[in-house]
Amino acid sequence: MRKVCLMSSAEKHLYNPTFEWRFLLPKYWLTWLGVFFALLIAYLPVCWRDKLASWIACRLLHTKSGALKRARINLEQCFPDKSLEERETLLKEAFKRQRSFSLRMAS
Repeated sequence: MRKVCLMSSAEKHLYNPTFEWRFLLPKYWLTWLGVFFALLIAYLPVCWRDKLASWIACRLLHTKSGALKRARINLEQCFPDKSLEERETLLKEAFKRQRSFSLRMAS
């Protein structure tokens, strides 16, 4: 009996990923660890995820990253009338929202 292919000619050229055993090699272990943590975070209650996002944001605000420096400069130029404390509050809230959004993307 002859097999009938139900794929159109356009679908034959689409990328169709399949699992390969080489994905279990040690060079991919960090990726699998990330997938595992994303699954754990997906099953956390929303209030816990928001607290985790807030904790991560607070830790990131105490680093010396280029993105943080650019954000502070942008806030200073956009809101020159606001005090330093108000701008830092805006920055902290923006980082919290961004981290919360990132964690929710895992679910």
